[in-house]
Amino acid sequence: MKIFKQISGLVLVLVCGAVTLCMGQKTSLDAIAGPHGIWVICGDKLPKNFNYIIARQKNGGEWIKVATVKMPASKEQIQADLLYNEKAAGLDIQPLGQERLQAVWDRVSANIINNSPPEMQNDLPLRAATGTAWYDAEADSATTYRYRVQVNGAEGNPENATNIIRFPVKKFITDIKPSLIKPAMGGIYGEFRVLDKGQMTRCKILRSYYLRGGFEEINVTPLFISRGGQLLIGFNDNSAMPKVPYTYVVQPIDAAGNKGFASPELKAFDVAEKSIVPSVHQFRTYSDEKRRAVRLGWKLADTKNITSIDIYKSATFNGTYTKLGSVSATDTSYYDYNVKPITTYYYTVKLNGNYETSTASPRVPGILKASDKNLYPPLNVQLRQDNDKVILSWEKNEPDTRAYFVYRANRRTGELKQLGPPIVTDSARVSFTDVLPVSGAAVTYAYAIADENTSYAISPKSDTLFTSTLSVIALPIPYKLSARKTDHNQVQLFWPDMRSESKTFLGYAVFRSVTAGGKTSVPQRISQQLIRINMNTFTDTTASAPGVYHYTVKTVSMDGRKLGSASPEAGYTLSEETLAAVSNIKLIPLQGAVEISWNNPLGVDIAAIQISRAIEGQSPQVIATLDPGIQAYTDKTVSQGNTYYYTFITKSKNGKLSPGTDFIGVHMR
Repeated sequence: MKIFKQISGLVLVLVCGAVTLCMGQKTSLDAIAGPHGIWVICGDKLPKNFNYIIARQKNGGEWIKVATVKMPASKEQIQADLLYNEKAAGLDIQPLGQERLQAVWDRVSANIINNSPPEMQNDLPLRAATGTAWYDAEADSATTYRYRVQVNGAEGNPENATNIIRFPVKKFITDIKPSLIKPAMGGIYGEFRVLDKGQMTRCKILRSYYLRGGFEEINVTPLFISRGGQLLIGFNDNSAMPKVPYTYVVQPIDAAGNKGFASPELKAFDVAEKSIVPSVHQFRTYSDEKRRAVRLGWKLADTKNITSIDIYKSATFNGTYTKLGSVSATDTSYYDYNVKPITTYYYTVKLNGNYETSTASPRVPGILKASDKNLYPPLNVQLRQDNDKVILSWEKNEPDTRAYFVYRANRRTGELKQLGPPIVTDSARVSFTDVLPVSGAAVTYAYAIADENTSYAISPKSDTLFTSTLSVIALPIPYKLSARKTDHNQVQLFWPDMRSESKTFLGYAVFRSVTAGGKTSVPQRISQQLIRINMNTFTDTTASAPGVYHYTVKTVSMDGRKLGSASPEAGYTLSEETLAAVSNIKLIPLQGAVEISWNNPLGVDIAAIQISRAIEGQSPQVIATLDPGIQAYTDKTVSQGNTYYYTFITKSKNGKLSPGTDFIGVHMR
């Protein structure tokens, strides 16, 4: 529902309970301090075909770009940006309803709309979500700032910068007077008269109880009303109890979320006689292990006009509350049997009358304590050690066991502490592996196991098992690994002698991965034999295909079963080599033949020579494939009057081909 009403030059907007006072729209560049950051007003133009570029200056220093503000691409983006800005600014999180969200999107995305709508001008989170403002959540309260806004990176002028600003700001002043208080059906109705609203764009109603210090916000929606040329703030407090004194004040809030000074107090006492009031007190829960239920108990100050009591339950404090049932007005307890042990539930009640239902009572937690005892630990607990790994195994003892706890102490008489989270399983046989921490001295470790049943009761610990380990010494990590190409087109690796770091390792292992065609292979060990500890070099004889070769080296433990951490990586790139072609080609025309001679490339291990021939105006065809040692050939398939063109390709033993030579022609007369 939307209500628009013109009041003395102001526009009052009420949208689904959110109340905003709107003034004439401020469209120029501006910076507004909030409680936790600074809002920057970029302008009134919606950035449909441009972007706002925002720069920031700290304490008079240099200008630095901090943000680019764009037009939202969808209504979902508006909702997401709105919630983000409200959370970052410490404001109340108020997502837009679907109808309101669609209306905002239709408003700002319409082709004929180029400016930010006037009704949004004081809703800074919505302006930021629609592209005409930005929230600086990283601003520091001990620093002063100025901001400058440019369009698509155009040069900004110093006069376009904002005023110097910092946060938080002092509370602003309003003139709001108590006006009216009276009982109403179901609560209290009150009004305040606004003589000077100051910076206020919205407000909250706070309430204080008799003989209880401080004010707290109540769940009411303030109503801005124009009556007789005056602006009033009205509210309905439906949670007021009979014959209890209350005090109310208005907490003014400006567009940036800053709070003003609270109004003078409006005092109230009593409510309408025939209304249902939330008079439930001493509302408590109790764990009844014998019945396996949570018992709710309460008292009513007065059952007058109450016909029944509804009980509600939720899994979370602020979650959805589901009705469990109803009891008569004279009942003072209720049993909830649909509960799990050691699980927290939340309860509230409502009172029903002939004509109305009260607001919900305070929400109270309830929990069923463990109802089944757990007297026996797991069975047949065993320990096995494999180097630095400790493998524990045990058997399930009771059918209602749901989880296990592993405990470890770092010395024989040390305190057993839980190791990791509970192990939740229904298996009859369970195992757990612990990796011992690296240590420079021999250490004795103690282990024990306990289980937990479906009532969340934990058993006693099992008998303690012990394991001793010689020091699990960290293996040295090679460094400064380098790679070079040898004269035989192989890759040789070098690294420092790690015996200077530690002598408690057996040798080295080399690993390699290859990047080719945009993909990198998984590292594989290429040193099949252990590289002795006195060797700090390795030659990769298998690197032949073009690509980037990545190498790492790891040290090997004394038992040969464990590898240290990998060294920093060294890389080498093998490029694809071009195979040389034949040279010095000569053609001699004879009677009915062409005698061809050439020189094979020197120092190149070729596998074959291929000769192709083309008749003028036709495609070339292979006419001969010759052994690598041949350097002459006679073409006897020629005819008088034709022109023939010849080209050569050499082939390597691994299938590579050289580029074709230039065509050489001969005319047969």
